[in-house]
Amino acid sequence: MDLTKRLLLALKRIGLFAVFSLVLSGPAHAGEQSKVFNRAALNAEIQSQGRVRVIIGLSENQDNGASRVRPRRERMSPPEIRSLQERVLRRLGRMDKWRHRFQRIPFATMEVDAEQLDELLADSEVSSVQVDRPIRLALASTAPLIGADIAHENGFSGAGQAVAILDTGVDREHPFLARDGVSKVIAEACYSSNRSTNGYTVSTFCPNQTESQTGVGSGVNCPPGIRNCFHGTHVAGIAAGNGIGAAPGVAKDADILSIQVFSHFKDKASCTGSTCYCGSAGSQAECVAAFTSDIIAGLERVLELSDSISIASANLSLGQGRYYSAVDCDAVSIGQKTVIDALRDAGVATVIASGNNGYDNGFSHPGCISSAVSVGSMDDSRSVSSFTSSGSWLSFLAPGRSVYSSMPGGGFKSKNGTSMATPQVSGAIAVLKASQPQATIDEILSALMATSVPIYHVANDLTLPLIAIADDDGASVSALESLTDPANLPSELVMDDDYSGEDVSGSPDSFEDSEAYRGRARYLDSDGHNYQFQPVITRAGQYRAFAWWVADSSHSTEAVFRITDDQGARELVVDQTTAGNRWNELGMFDFSLGSTSRIEILGSSNAPVVADAIRLQRVQVMPDPEIFLTLVQPSQSSYTSGEAIEISWIDNADTDSLQIALYYDDDGLNTDGTLIVEGIALGPDGESDRFTWDTAPVPDGIYHVYGLVTHASGDVSSYAPAAIAIDRGRTDSDTDGVPDLWEWLRYGGLNSDGRGDNDSDGSPDFVEFESQTDPDIPDVRLPLQAGLNMIGIPVSLEPARDSLALAAELTPELDSIQRLDSATQTTQAVRVVGGDPQGVSFPIATNEGLLINLTVPREIVLTGTPATAAVDLNQGSNLVGFHTIPENMDAYGLLQQIGEAGTVASVRRYNTHSGRYESAFWAGTLPRGVNFPLRRGEGYLIDMHQSVNGFTLQ
Repeated sequence: MDLTKRLLLALKRIGLFAVFSLVLSGPAHAGEQSKVFNRAALNAEIQSQGRVRVIIGLSENQDNGASRVRPRRERMSPPEIRSLQERVLRRLGRMDKWRHRFQRIPFATMEVDAEQLDELLADSEVSSVQVDRPIRLALASTAPLIGADIAHENGFSGAGQAVAILDTGVDREHPFLARDGVSKVIAEACYSSNRSTNGYTVSTFCPNQTESQTGVGSGVNCPPGIRNCFHGTHVAGIAAGNGIGAAPGVAKDADILSIQVFSHFKDKASCTGSTCYCGSAGSQAECVAAFTSDIIAGLERVLELSDSISIASANLSLGQGRYYSAVDCDAVSIGQKTVIDALRDAGVATVIASGNNGYDNGFSHPGCISSAVSVGSMDDSRSVSSFTSSGSWLSFLAPGRSVYSSMPGGGFKSKNGTSMATPQVSGAIAVLKASQPQATIDEILSALMATSVPIYHVANDLTLPLIAIADDDGASVSALESLTDPANLPSELVMDDDYSGEDVSGSPDSFEDSEAYRGRARYLDSDGHNYQFQPVITRAGQYRAFAWWVADSSHSTEAVFRITDDQGARELVVDQTTAGNRWNELGMFDFSLGSTSRIEILGSSNAPVVADAIRLQRVQVMPDPEIFLTLVQPSQSSYTSGEAIEISWIDNADTDSLQIALYYDDDGLNTDGTLIVEGIALGPDGESDRFTWDTAPVPDGIYHVYGLVTHASGDVSSYAPAAIAIDRGRTDSDTDGVPDLWEWLRYGGLNSDGRGDNDSDGSPDFVEFESQTDPDIPDVRLPLQAGLNMIGIPVSLEPARDSLALAAELTPELDSIQRLDSATQTTQAVRVVGGDPQGVSFPIATNEGLLINLTVPREIVLTGTPATAAVDLNQGSNLVGFHTIPENMDAYGLLQQIGEAGTVASVRRYNTHSGRYESAFWAGTLPRGVNFPLRRGEGYLIDMHQSVNGFTLQ
């Protein structure tokens, strides 16, 4: 980044901090012990109002007198918190002056003057002080836009879950918020303030006129005559309305918790300038706002209720201010972040509006907190609403324009704003939680992220994720299916340099930029100053990795990412002068539990390299425990000399007590042949092991290599033999271009002419030899394994068949058939339910790919005629096969024929023998990854940046 840009950004931030920042400096990581405060802002408040309300963080003294902030997972108990609060209050000489004594987080609030503020800051058990600011509301027939109606049709509607609405209260008697005539509001509370300052008065909305109340009626909506007191009822209907009188809410069968956290503000007639809160001097204007401490109290009440009620989410459709980075936001939000973290640990997502100021490089507080789920608004046209504030770390979009929902008193009305978008995400989380009650918040958010619809935001060149609970066609329920199918259970991990990176060499400088992920990144400006991200993998599988960086003309054009996974280390070169401010795919990688996998970014002395953020999305689970024997060097099964053959296998058997022995024989009928190697102890679970077999003393012939595994119990298992032809002479007695041993290996005899096309299917016999299919059979026979198979349709089927007909042919061994519609980027599926195929009827089309899941191995026979070789590749993902595959064509060649890195991202296949995806992809100008051979009848996932119509493999 050039100096001018950095200076302008710094000046811009300094000016805005005077207005919006509650804290001047503070810890960016949990565990730092500096007191966090903006003394100038606190003094200004004291000078204007005489006193200031503050939220005080508390921490225990260690033996050396320093305060100790416990790690997030090592929380203080309520008795420990109360004892700590009493000790601090006793030293202040104000035993009865705590305004809020939080019970589950070590915080409290009080009003102080300048002298008392000094006492707090000097206390060894006070770790942080922040202004208790009031926060305003985020105001400014949508279910089909996110698939909620389809989820309802499939029986997923949030039953058994609750959504907590922290707002202006809820009209519990509204028919839209009832179930069988009984209110769905099952718990209520109120946290609201009484206060008088030089410029305005604050009055509680709690029915008992105190500052807190729980029980039936305590969460009632504030008086409708006061502006915006409809808000909580409207939000509750969007999240969980039952559909009586209007379209149903997202989680129409979920319960509601009404937590009223707003207060009544009224300007005094004598207020002037900044001492007025609601309006101008002398107007005596009225408004509603929520003190931060009341919001924390409401969230703590949700945490307490979560012990006995299944609460999926807490909704906060409020916010103000502007924060350019999550680091700065967290620093001013110690209390809020602590309780949000505690809720997340308890399985409750805190969902907060991003704000309605239309900022394109940051959003409001408290939605900007890193562990919150932040939500922006989308219009019906699937464009980002002009009023939405957004930034690089915005979690989701949801519809927020003209949202029709309940109003106090029994009516309905349409409203706009991120306030209206936020409860749609809260309701979506409840729907997903109800479908899979054991799922963690991380898994639910991963499901929403992995199945979201990308929406481009032209204002800041960001692609933001629109939630999609279910597919538009109703055949498969995207996020729901992802969450409820154990084979697809998602896992996503975002590692940001400010939160989870490990500096392994040197001390790279950090810099702030609105285009950095969460607003801050790091420079690596010399060799050896590398930066390492080491993920904590909780679900083993294959992950798609992405990197985020700030693009600038002064940055390196050859920034090196070194990724170490279960298969070893590989390096990718990227150009950091372009493609910034977004997630850029690095490729597919295998990560197992407890592995030492890592992503390193290497520094360079030539130009600055940016280390910012890494995202990992799991796309495929590890295969079931099994040993797979695979030949890896060279890739063909016929060898022309006595070279060494590398044999590899993969241990996924969840134990390291297995041992393997390798035999070969020359007839394929038994395993009584020559012992190659015996008693090899397998490596760590999920890792590859290799053995090199020197074939120099072996005469020409056909051999079968077996893997025999001895279990800890003493049982012996034999795993699929691999056939090999050792053929130094390359004898071709029928002069058809195909060596005899290879013909005998594959077909049991000599063919008349390898250059011909015996089955008239458009592919020369020799090409079919290379792709290991039989040229004498006019149809395509595809051996399918138990589990997942990715196939391509290389012929025009005769007679024509649709998905239901093919499913009937494969039943009862079939589990499912899936097709990817590349035009709409949606999945269509047929499943066998109760022995009968059910789902969407789609044609089995030439050159299209299918995912077929079987319960046992079997063969599929595709009888048909040659068809066009042209394939349309649409922007996004494509699942295709190829009618004709040239001799020796491989994945790298396919990438190069389709186009450069700006056109195509990657080509993947599913290896049924190893149970893993293999991926070839562009890394700068070079193809990288697994260079697998292309085979007729195999399907390939091709991810395209741009569409290419009528592509023909040459």
